[in-house]
Amino acid sequence: ALRERGRGVDACCVVGADWALVDPALVDRAIERHRERPDAHALAFCQAPPGLGAAVLSAGLMDEYVAGSPSAGVFASVGGMLGWIPVAPQLDPIAKPQCVTTPPEVRDAQERFVCDTARGVELARRAWRALGDAARDADALAVVRACGAPGLTPDGPEVVHLEVAAGAARVMPTALAVRVIDELASLPGPVALTLGHDALAHPDWARLTQLSRDSAGPGVGAGVGAGVWGVHVRTRLRCDEDALRLLLASAPDVVSVDLVSDDALTYARLEGVDGHALAQANLQKLLERRAPGTHGPSRAWVVPRLTRRDAVHDEVEAFALRWTMLAGHALLDPLPGPDDLPGARIAPLPWPATYRARAGRTTLRIDADGRATLLHPPGVAARGVDVSRITLAQAWRTLMAEDAARGGGAGSAPGPHVETKHAPSARLAG
Repeated sequence: ALRERGRGVDACCVVGADWALVDPALVDRAIERHRERPDAHALAFCQAPPGLGAAVLSAGLMDEYVAGSPSAGVFASVGGMLGWIPVAPQLDPIAKPQCVTTPPEVRDAQERFVCDTARGVELARRAWRALGDAARDADALAVVRACGAPGLTPDGPEVVHLEVAAGAARVMPTALAVRVIDELASLPGPVALTLGHDALAHPDWARLTQLSRDSAGPGVGAGVGAGVWGVHVRTRLRCDEDALRLLLASAPDVVSVDLVSDDALTYARLEGVDGHALAQANLQKLLERRAPGTHGPSRAWVVPRLTRRDAVHDEVEAFALRWTMLAGHALLDPLPGPDDLPGARIAPLPWPATYRARAGRTTLRIDADGRATLLHPPGVAARGVDVSRITLAQAWRTLMAEDAARGGGAGSAPGPHVETKHAPSARLAG
């Protein structure tokens, strides 16, 4: 407990050593907000991007997290406390006094102002060049404006979606998948890697998952070098017991399970196979067997997913309620595009402008045929390049240059290109 280790400390406000641009006034206001009503404001926080603000947690609240972790899982955490709990609905915490508000320009900055990546270091350099010594005590709004964020075009992707298999009929050649994963270490900064669309349909999925984990070398987490800082495996989870054990042994950070439908007949009609019972049973086993941490949520996040479409329209609410309580997470996906699932309707909502701007300049998608594109909204045509013929770095530069020439069609108009080098010592979940 914090009181035992901290000799009577009642609360803590954690500020990272690599938060070079943290706003001292926001930190002070968060502490003041906690002190006003320590019991009611056991968690005080501010609406600021990572690295600019801070949160204050009482010792009693942290004791509750530790005690509740074995049974409550993800709900015994800051994220769980701020998120939606179906059995305990509450007013959004950002509308309560425990939240220190910030200007919309700060709240919507869509950046991590932490010097643990090349991008984060470049943001800090921008602020110090623009503000000089005043950057040391500058407020969050001045920092965001000085950095020109959003708009900093990176020298490499932050997220890579690698479609190793789109069903048994469309599988990426193992040699190409291995080469792509190996090349991640040559990129300017660490990336979050998704293996999909149904990773376990690839005959060498276990090897690829383990290779991805091995790519997270000692430089990742120290802000030096590149590689993979997080592995996400997306799957239908129609597999045997041996594959389930291998999946857990490969230790991905996140496992997404596309359940298709909670109804067996609907599942069979949509998938063309009777895999409902197997997928549901495997998901339950995955939730039961994932290795728990010493204090906190289980090591692997297990996320049930459902694609919104006519066939499952009546299931959506019950799906979200049930799986949020059982797994701690439940994700509702939009239709991938109007031509991908004809007749399914329920058109996807437009992407928020802030998300579209960031996703279009940080995320690289590579399909099973080796075609690489920038992330784009469903139904929007995207220019692609063949990564079987060029390196990942070349593919990224080509796509970013073409996007800039079109005026930022994948996201929003990008800012000036930044040649980022390896960050000095510092870390990367967005």
